[in-house]
Amino acid sequence: MSLISMLKKVSLFSEVPDEALEKLASSEVIVYAPGKLLVEQGAPGDSLYLVIEGNVSIQRDELEITQKGVGECIGEMALIDDAPRNASVVAIEPTKAVQITKDKFWDIIEAYPSIARHLLHVLCARIRQDTLRQVTAMQEKIRRERDLMLAAEIQQNMLPSGALEVKDLRISGACIPADTVGGDYFDYIVLPDGHVCCIIADGRGHGIDAALLVALIRSALHTQVRVDSSPESVMDALEQVVMDAAKGSGNYVTCCYVLFEDDQLHYVNAGHPYPILVRDGKISGLESTSLPLGWSYLDPSPFSAMTIEWSPGDELLMYSDGVIEAENLKEELFGFERLSGMTIENLNDLPDQLSQKILDALKTFRGGKPLLDDVTLVITRRHRS
Repeated sequence: MSLISMLKKVSLFSEVPDEALEKLASSEVIVYAPGKLLVEQGAPGDSLYLVIEGNVSIQRDELEITQKGVGECIGEMALIDDAPRNASVVAIEPTKAVQITKDKFWDIIEAYPSIARHLLHVLCARIRQDTLRQVTAMQEKIRRERDLMLAAEIQQNMLPSGALEVKDLRISGACIPADTVGGDYFDYIVLPDGHVCCIIADGRGHGIDAALLVALIRSALHTQVRVDSSPESVMDALEQVVMDAAKGSGNYVTCCYVLFEDDQLHYVNAGHPYPILVRDGKISGLESTSLPLGWSYLDPSPFSAMTIEWSPGDELLMYSDGVIEAENLKEELFGFERLSGMTIENLNDLPDQLSQKILDALKTFRGGKPLLDDVTLVITRRHRS
């Protein structure tokens, strides 16, 4: 089909004489690769586009309103009211479009005034249609935001409600998601024998997928510790959950599980940032003992526990990578050195006090820059008699 024949089929140009269509047909044809912007939201409206091959997505604030294909026009409203583009247009597949400039458009209107009346009818119908689409899209956005807020409330209720104090142990944790829902999780549980276990986990990413994954981990953890709380057994159970949920998607979880038994600390660190152990004013790290959860296909016997001394006065700080990788406005990292330094400087603080100081320092350091990842801290101290 010739370009003139295609223009005749477009309602906007259906009454334009052939000689005027020949002028329009001389307009530039532009090729767009998938993902390429034809129109950017907020940009000046200096042209309209006729799609002659492919499909495009109309998006406002990154939310798709509709799609358009061959024979459909884009951007005519901005030529009339001189307002900035109110939506972006992105090629979904290899796309060709005729770019008709504002000057050519108005030349036709001025040469053929009768077209203006038809144009008014076309644009009124378009406004009604676009308004309905935008209202529908906004209703969907509101529904999704409401669902996310409910999910965030449920996720927050999954975490411990406050500090835990058992015998000579005091544990405190905090989690700040980067988005409405996050992919970080922490917990501490008093076991039937009076001992305590705790966990910190970080699902890949920080959206709804990661949040669902750590919710499954929580359920598996609370079930498993009632049967066998040993690090190997717990990690085997969590690995099975992650493998079943991921099903080849590539999702994984870094995780550190710790079991406190009197003068000993048993742990498995599955690819998680090294927890900081503070003893007599000096620090050491609980190094990784295995690959992250979800990678057992690379190691048939992935989990083996490490046992170290756990003495009165010792402190263990577990954290997610969102803490040390938080950036300020200069794109500098908060960093391990700053975190470990604060831990040493505040040895006399209770875990919840130290946690709040770190979070306050992190907020000040960021200087208003949004979090790029979830931030989680779990701090445990064994008090001296």
